[in-house]
Amino acid sequence: MRSSIVFLVALWVATTGGAAGSSPLNVRNIPHRRRLFRRALPSGWSQQSACLSDLASPNRLLSTSSLNSKLTPSSCVATCNSQGYIYAAVQYGDECWCGNSLNTAGGAGATLPASSCNLSCPGDTSLTCGGVYALTLFSKSSSPSPSPAPNTTSPYTLAQSYAGQTFFDNFSFFTAPDPTGGKVAYQSKTAALSQNLAYVQPDGIAVMKVDNTTSLGPGANRNSVRITSNAAFDTGLMIFDIVNMPFGCSVWPALWSVGNHWPSEGEIDIIEGVNLNKFNQMTFHTGADTTCSTSNLGSNDFTGSSLMSKTCASSQGADSGCGFQDKSTESYGAGFNAVGGGVFALEISSAGSKICAFIYFSARATVADITSKNPVPANWGPPNALMSSTDSCQMSDVIKNQRIFDITLCGGWANDAFTQTCPNKGTCVDQIANPSNFADAYWKVQSVLVYQ
Repeated sequence: MRSSIVFLVALWVATTGGAAGSSPLNVRNIPHRRRLFRRALPSGWSQQSACLSDLASPNRLLSTSSLNSKLTPSSCVATCNSQGYIYAAVQYGDECWCGNSLNTAGGAGATLPASSCNLSCPGDTSLTCGGVYALTLFSKSSSPSPSPAPNTTSPYTLAQSYAGQTFFDNFSFFTAPDPTGGKVAYQSKTAALSQNLAYVQPDGIAVMKVDNTTSLGPGANRNSVRITSNAAFDTGLMIFDIVNMPFGCSVWPALWSVGNHWPSEGEIDIIEGVNLNKFNQMTFHTGADTTCSTSNLGSNDFTGSSLMSKTCASSQGADSGCGFQDKSTESYGAGFNAVGGGVFALEISSAGSKICAFIYFSARATVADITSKNPVPANWGPPNALMSSTDSCQMSDVIKNQRIFDITLCGGWANDAFTQTCPNKGTCVDQIANPSNFADAYWKVQSVLVYQ
């Protein structure tokens, strides 16, 4: 394990997702009365559970969903029955879920009080159609009982923990000019600590931020922080528990890994976005002469994201890489912060000389084996983004990577996309002088755990 972890906060010119994109903290009005299901179900069907818990992708209890503006429990069951499914569930008032198995591996399927399933059905307001991350489950008489998780023991052992008051002890502070041409002045550890740009709160949460108190003259760079882990890892599982991420006009935050020589030693962007973007972008970059791609991926190989580009080979001026965009607004920026953050995981493994890399995103505390420090990625379902060994991706394509958190302003992407993502705000560089523009430009990190 030879790649390193880097955290940056810089200024340059990555859910928790609820059902159907809804946030558990910002949902439709919930009536306070309980309504009983009373209409006939298709032959062979019955209510199995009055109210069960559901979780964000990839830990949904059932696999397929649809919206129905006239939903009732009967109509949902009829829909699932007609499509050959043996389970049906109603949730969030207007969502019908179907499946042939119950995915309980991540912790979904726990029994909830019946009062948690209290949202009116739009097709008959005297009935209820589940609740917030809560569903009423129906099944055919031949349906099997929920299966236990296929694996209960983690294949990994915790190798290094970055958390608490010693969080910054194993990081180096980057002080060179910003490689992307951003309008930042990276500070040394001594300077960052003295300016409160890097510190650990009493509750153990590490904070890295951009200076948001100093007014600057035209063209001046704003103080910021970029840190890189001293240890390096080639393969393994890295779990990032993040409470808050930076966002705002001119702000370009990222959690990424990169080798000493770009792009020949690769780059993996776990979190990345600019300005007021709402969706996280995840990208795999490999050397200009590599053949690694995502051309052979199928729609079932990943979940919750859209495939943006398929050629991982990157070079100056041609650096799109193999990109994925998360579909959840809770994966990035203001939406991510509004629900209290989340957990990202990067797993890198080898298959002979070839490499597999997977990126996962989930709500904090929704994946039981993560919170118990017994991670079993095989139980998590499809990743949000991946680079597969089936696409000629080699171990040598991503080596000696360093993990990085950063915030930068007005460099490259943030500058180019400014008018589209921050309309009527002038230019990106105009934002730098006013410190109040950076009130939201900070990371809060609960922990970074490295498993081997």
